[in-house]
Amino acid sequence: MKFFHRVFLVLCLLGILLYSYAVYSETSSFPDFQADYRETLLMILLVQITGWSVLGVNSILNKIINWKKHTLLRFVVGVLFDAFTAFVVFFGLIAVSLYFSVGEDELSYMILNREELIVKTGIVFFFTAFTYTIVDFAWFSYRQYAVVQIQKVQMMRNQLELQYDMLKSQLSPHYLFNSLNTISALIYRDVEVAEEFIRNFALTYQYVLETNNKKLVKLENEIDFIKSYIFLLKVRFDESLKVFIDIPNELYASQIPPLTLQLLIENAVKHNVITEGSPLNITISYDEQTGLIVRNNKTTVPESTSSFKVGLANIRRRYGYFSEIPVKIINDTFFTVVLPVLYIDTKQRNKDLPYAFFLTL
Repeated sequence: MKFFHRVFLVLCLLGILLYSYAVYSETSSFPDFQADYRETLLMILLVQITGWSVLGVNSILNKIINWKKHTLLRFVVGVLFDAFTAFVVFFGLIAVSLYFSVGEDELSYMILNREELIVKTGIVFFFTAFTYTIVDFAWFSYRQYAVVQIQKVQMMRNQLELQYDMLKSQLSPHYLFNSLNTISALIYRDVEVAEEFIRNFALTYQYVLETNNKKLVKLENEIDFIKSYIFLLKVRFDESLKVFIDIPNELYASQIPPLTLQLLIENAVKHNVITEGSPLNITISYDEQTGLIVRNNKTTVPESTSSFKVGLANIRRRYGYFSEIPVKIINDTFFTVVLPVLYIDTKQRNKDLPYAFFLTL
């Protein structure tokens, strides 16, 4: 049933009830609706006009006074304005119709003789407005709850998509092919290095699987993982690839979306030709004024690169869930990415923000 039809039926019912109340107040008996159908229809028409006027006033109040920010003020103003609007519109229509049908003198006489009924009707309008405002607030709260639930589902879906992209990137055939080829070559060339390569290869996959459902990890854990990942790369590129990590110990307790550093290193390796004559140098450092900095020099760009379109856009989206400080990307002589430093108590953050769009870790 559409909103218009629901409101129309409710107002018809209110018109019948109001007419019954008016007749009972005057005669101490309920009206005969069959005999008094004209008066009943007239009352329903008056209530319809009054009710839609009240709804119009409420729509204006909702734009001026926000329920969420000023709940008490919106409630009090809503009750007063709704009752006032109902009283003025209802009795205004009656007064205008009587003025043109019976004249000014007769109208004044009828008002004086119906003063008690007018007061009672005004009280009825007040309590009706009070009830309607409560219902309006309850409906607003329900809609807000529904919106938050939908947003949480969307956030979870986005997070799952990001996690899937991350996992897909790490488990890509290209990555597996390179790693297995390296192992195959090392087995006959250097057994000890091959064994260490396999151990670090296993550690990287263990970390990927363990953090697949996590939104944040400690920077310390990410650095340990990166060291294993760097070992795998250095076996392939030897001294042509150098990664320098210069981060103060106190920063290790901060948090970072998992595999962020790996993505940045992989991005640097993927988009630069690495040779003895053109080595790639990557630095991971920290600056108090800016944040966590990942910088690499730029060599020749490869003719073609394979990508799952996760990289920088993925990192920006994930950081956007936890920080208002954007990820900065500077592409000039060096390629630099500046990451905000995160110290987040997500459970407390959700507690402080009832309408927050963050999922509990």
